[in-house]
Amino acid sequence: GLHRHGLTAPLLGRGPELARLLDLVGPARPGTPAVGGALVLAPPGTGKTRLVTELAGLLGAAGRPCWTVRVGLAPGRGYDVLADLLAAAGLDREDPAPGRGGELVRALLAGDRLDAAPADLYAAWTSLLDAVAPDAVWVVEDLHLAGPDLRAFLHHALAHPSGTAGTPGTPGAAGTAGRRVVLTARPGPLGPDALAGSPHVAVLALEPLSADAARDLVEAFLGAGVLPERLLGAVVAASGGNPLFVEELVRSWIQTGLLHRADDGTWAFTGDAAGAPALPMTVQAIYQGQLDVLPEPVRAVVEHGSVPGTTFPVAALAALGVPDADQPLGELTRVGLLVGPHEHAVGTDSYTYRHALLRDTAYGSLGRHRRAELHARFARWIRALPGPLGTELAGTHLALAHEVLPATRAGLDDGTTVADLAREAASLLADAADAAMVSAPQRAASLLTDALALPAGTGAERL
Repeated sequence: GLHRHGLTAPLLGRGPELARLLDLVGPARPGTPAVGGALVLAPPGTGKTRLVTELAGLLGAAGRPCWTVRVGLAPGRGYDVLADLLAAAGLDREDPAPGRGGELVRALLAGDRLDAAPADLYAAWTSLLDAVAPDAVWVVEDLHLAGPDLRAFLHHALAHPSGTAGTPGTPGAAGTAGRRVVLTARPGPLGPDALAGSPHVAVLALEPLSADAARDLVEAFLGAGVLPERLLGAVVAASGGNPLFVEELVRSWIQTGLLHRADDGTWAFTGDAAGAPALPMTVQAIYQGQLDVLPEPVRAVVEHGSVPGTTFPVAALAALGVPDADQPLGELTRVGLLVGPHEHAVGTDSYTYRHALLRDTAYGSLGRHRRAELHARFARWIRALPGPLGTELAGTHLALAHEVLPATRAGLDDGTTVADLAREAASLLADAADAAMVSAPQRAASLLTDALALPAGTGAERL
């Protein structure tokens, strides 16, 4: 957030929602139906992450384990988010536990092929996590990006409270909370097995902030009276109660010098209220403005890095046309557009966009031909990765290259024809489906569907 500029704000306008979450993750009340967790639904920027971060802080202060993971916008992650959850619980792939369950954990953490049926995998992973902390709260963000097999695992966890692996829906012991799962997602269809319809999860819809709460948020960041009253009212109205809009508008004004910090540490607005700049209508418009003022080498990193997803490995940037990225990465982290470096499944040194909407804006600024070239380049780079993950990611990115390549183009700049591109993508997707057939049958079916959706004659015989 804006903490890089020394700006912080308390959680505002979310007291009832936070109290509801605390109630849902607490012990079941006598006479009330037992639930395994909660699903927080809200549009982008409404404050889902801030709400569950506040929840995690309160739980941690009370001594209750809380493990937070996020489903990334990277095709082919599959069960990788579960690997993140196992790692957050402190399970080591070197020796997590004895027996078959330990073998399945080691295989997942190492990225090896999983040769076990989903029911066996789910039972083993859940049992080992419960052995670490039977009353832990699992926070899984961005459920709308999850694949069908990850959603199936979460169904299993919600329907089988800790200590009751064989009895769906059975509440834990009286007076104990047991495991709880808190999910966040954008509204919309989550698939035929939508968790929003599960009897084991309570749905909590986040509404936009009230006008008073939005006003309080601006003044919590900047101080009372910094913005002229007329401009403050316009900001509140334009935000529509979206706290991300407020945060990013403040960041943009700092970036362009409309807001600056005085010697005494207070903030001052340098513009003229009567002639203040036109307010953008969306968060995406704010992000586009932030990208437009970046120097070209810095902008190239943030745009080309958007092709892998919300997180990209530094090692792939050269293949994506950015060979000298050290200084731009430093600048992007300094201004808060990227977070990193950190470890990730695809690369030990990786960076993540501050918000998925920022990544979407950067990706949208690339032309279709450029996107196709970069998807293909990333696929070629990732083919060298070991294990089935590299195969699936490469196939998915080649399929994306085929999808976005303009119809006026006969192929890629390296001479790869449209037909060859589709054929290679279909073959890799089929290989990935073969690898996932036992452990992730729904994912395998999805991969085969994607392969068959490519033009006829470019791999159907392979399938």
